Amino acid sequence: MNDIIAKVKTILWIVDTEFDDYLNTVVPMMLEYAEKYCNQEWRDDNGNPEDVPGPVIMFITKAAEYSILQAGVQSEKLGDYSISVTDDIPDSVLAHLKPYRKVKFV
Repeated sequence: MNDIIAKVKTILWIVDTEFDDYLNTVVPMMLEYAEKYCNQEWRDDNGNPEDVPGPVIMFITKAAEYSILQAGVQSEKLGDYSISVTDDIPDSVLAHLKPYRKVKFV
């Protein structure tokens, strides 16, 4: 997992430890999300991440960035202050995962 976190930090140009707690929490969650969304796992026999494709790492990066910067704000209104939020990951971020989705028959 540390390898993925290091790649996320590099992509986002994070050079200090300010966001380490956040990334240590959110990166495993986003990897799990990607695995469930794609119906496949990128893990070795011990459950550690292995051979995670670059676009999946980009999804994790963009999802973490979206989460921290947008915080789910979908729209705002200033007059009579209004705000609506969403916890959905935008399609532009999910697009990184689409080539890796596998059909699951139940």
